[in-house]
Amino acid sequence: MQSSGCRAKACKGMPPAGFRTDPFTYDHGGTMGRTARLIGIASGTLLALGGVAAVVITRTDAGYRWYLDRMYAGNFPDVNVVMPEQLASEVNAAERPVLLDVRAPEEYAVSHLQGARLADPGAFNPEMLADVGRDRPIVVYCSVGYRSARMAQRLHSLGYTNVRNLYGGIFLWYNQGRAVVGGAGGAERSVERIHPYSFMWGQFITRDGKTYEP
Repeated sequence: MQSSGCRAKACKGMPPAGFRTDPFTYDHGGTMGRTARLIGIASGTLLALGGVAAVVITRTDAGYRWYLDRMYAGNFPDVNVVMPEQLASEVNAAERPVLLDVRAPEEYAVSHLQGARLADPGAFNPEMLADVGRDRPIVVYCSVGYRSARMAQRLHSLGYTNVRNLYGGIFLWYNQGRAVVGGAGGAERSVERIHPYSFMWGQFITRDGKTYEP
């Protein structure tokens, strides 16, 4: 690999009916989608630890990074990552990378990185990248980096040669106090909220603002 929790009272609303409860689900359609197998040391460890122990460990920065490193190495050793601080510098450059938000529309509507295009993995069409050269820098992200890593592999198979996965996903980006926006296009505005995906996976978020509502 190369580098270039949600308490009920703290989280507004409830997950929409039919919304998946784990961030490893690749298809977010109205019916039950395909759920990726939880493989690799990190995923197995998380399940083996149980909910309480997992929350205690992953709600620390070091614990979350420990989990991420094992998830990426165990499942996506061929996918390059970009650290949040590096991406923060790149998005302010004259030639910024194309940002793809590999989450469901419900998540994107709550908040996303400024200028990111929605690339819902359950409805992705390569034509949405018709204006993007095969060698142009692309950064993909999701909640924790699993769905986006799968998208990175897919883009590589389509001939895109400069694709990186945001380390820690939008969760780590948000935890570090970096900006997210709501709205789309010219209507984007700065917000301080984030979709937690579910109660369990929202435990990775240590900053206030978890909500299911845009």
